[in-house]
Amino acid sequence: MVRIIKLAGPVLFFALLAGLFLSLLLEGGDPDYYWRLKHGEMLVKEHLFPMKETFSFTANGTRMQVNAWLTEILFYLIHRSFGYLGQALFHCFLLTATHLLLYLFLTRRILLPTFGSAALTGLCALIFFNVAAPRAQNISFLFFLLSLFAVAEWEKGNEKAPYWIALGIFPWVNFHSGFMIAFVLLALIGVGKIIHDRRLSVSAFCPLLAGILFSLINPEGYQVYAFPAISMVNPTILNLINEMKPLNILDPMRFYPYLAMLILIMLYGVKSFASRRFPWALLCFALIYQSMTVLRMAPFFAIVSAICIGFSLKSSGDDKSLRIIFIVLSLFVGGMALRHVHPRMLNIYPWNEKSIHRKYPEESVRLIREKYPGKNIFNDFGWGGYLIYHLPENRIAIDSRTLPYLEFMEYGYNSVIWATPRAAWVLDEIKADLVLYPTPSLLVRYLDGHKDWERVLQTPTESLFVRKNIKARHI
Repeated sequence: MVRIIKLAGPVLFFALLAGLFLSLLLEGGDPDYYWRLKHGEMLVKEHLFPMKETFSFTANGTRMQVNAWLTEILFYLIHRSFGYLGQALFHCFLLTATHLLLYLFLTRRILLPTFGSAALTGLCALIFFNVAAPRAQNISFLFFLLSLFAVAEWEKGNEKAPYWIALGIFPWVNFHSGFMIAFVLLALIGVGKIIHDRRLSVSAFCPLLAGILFSLINPEGYQVYAFPAISMVNPTILNLINEMKPLNILDPMRFYPYLAMLILIMLYGVKSFASRRFPWALLCFALIYQSMTVLRMAPFFAIVSAICIGFSLKSSGDDKSLRIIFIVLSLFVGGMALRHVHPRMLNIYPWNEKSIHRKYPEESVRLIREKYPGKNIFNDFGWGGYLIYHLPENRIAIDSRTLPYLEFMEYGYNSVIWATPRAAWVLDEIKADLVLYPTPSLLVRYLDGHKDWERVLQTPTESLFVRKNIKARHI
């Protein structure tokens, strides 16, 4: 009976956390989602890897990336069988399981009390709320935390544990490009071994070599490194993709949880985790920098910082001050979670399967399907995947995967959306028949007065233009 009572708190906490994640996931709107569904559909129905761009008329035939092919198959099968609700539940499971593993790390490996572990786990979740979406990277978070358990085993003296991380790269590389962070863990294990043993040893990096070899077992081969590397440095990708942009310190919901973690690290110092066999301090500081420059890295920072804070709190030895810290932290987490999720829940519920279309140009898609099949569409960056999936007879100018045609993104797409003097020329050059773009925009105002374009649909969120020489199909 006592054991059941002790379990009631954590069970209630994770049930609440799962409910919050599910609410955020039901909101939808991820630009990659439908693109991955289309790839998954091709893999399942045509039994081939879509190695060439076939959706965009601006880059037809250029090389694509398929390093998340297992994820795309999984996404498509779930969506086909259970709809978007099934997808949201699946990703809710992934995100909740990630935080459950973090909680277990804090309670079982660091031996923090359950209340304190829940408070730190909740603080980590606040940062995850900002990137909660049905994305392939959710699988990477799970792999990453499992890898940290292997790191903890190595710290206890199990010299085989790093090879578990290396072996885990084999499935990971076929699920998501986030596998690259496993190389960082293996490299730091090598550095930690050299520092701890106080002698230079090539064998310290054998697990890293094994990880590199396992990463090559994928349809891309060595090309699997291309997209992760380019996406971290290419200015076009960094400017267009929200998760590749720097942390917005003016947004309280994004910055306050981040700041709270930094304050806890500064208050309790780095001595407790800087002296450990694995160089946690190096990993933590590297992720502090990376997460401030690239939002995509913020969840990895949150996980590692929660663990490092756990080490510091455990070594402080002051139980009374710890209780105060955990109470204050719990109140902060609860208030921030309510502030973050409540207004969005008002927009989400009541929810049904059609609700997912609210963030996409559903009316324009219906009209294009009926009257303009087979026409080329110049479209908003974030709508590309949706159009690919729902308009198989049409081809689009741009989808959410930027790698095959970054030059067009930089010199063509931006010229059009900002309605520069080159806009009409670019639309002529790429042979765009239709333009579909959000209503409150410079491009819509520009085309409204243009002699070659006619508006055929406008709603508060979307506007569809057609060239005046294009005839609609009569039904």
